[in-house]
Amino acid sequence: MISLDIKQLLGLDCDFVDDEKTLIAIHTPFRLEDSDPVPVYIEEIDGRLRFCDLGGVTWQLICRGIRLNDLEQLQFIRDLASLTGVTLNRDDELELWIDSENVNASFTRFMCAMLAMVRWEYEYVASGNARRLENAAESLLRVPVSA
Repeated sequence: MISLDIKQLLGLDCDFVDDEKTLIAIHTPFRLEDSDPVPVYIEEIDGRLRFCDLGGVTWQLICRGIRLNDLEQLQFIRDLASLTGVTLNRDDELELWIDSENVNASFTRFMCAMLAMVRWEYEYVASGNARRLENAAESLLRVPVSA
């Protein structure tokens, strides 16, 4: 029998982050390349709701050594996110203001953007690993073999 407990079945859950109950962390089963959870929050600002990552994606990429110091370096994040209507704000937060009549669609769009970021990170790490393997192989070819 399949459990109807969504938390147990799919790993979805949420809880308030602040005492004012204006910020909710949404726990999903999705993980960044280093196994950290994908940052997903719902925040109330001036009576409006938004999905956001509180800057978690840009912080993750900076920790990976990716330079994100100026607008040009952030453009690839904007490009990936914009495909689903998600934007990168001045605080380097990915966000999508929630359409109160269609919250499910808003959540789907936000998660699509977040998973595009996850995929980009996996590809970035994989390409770096491939380059490291190629460099290691090339350096082995340059080592003189003594007779």
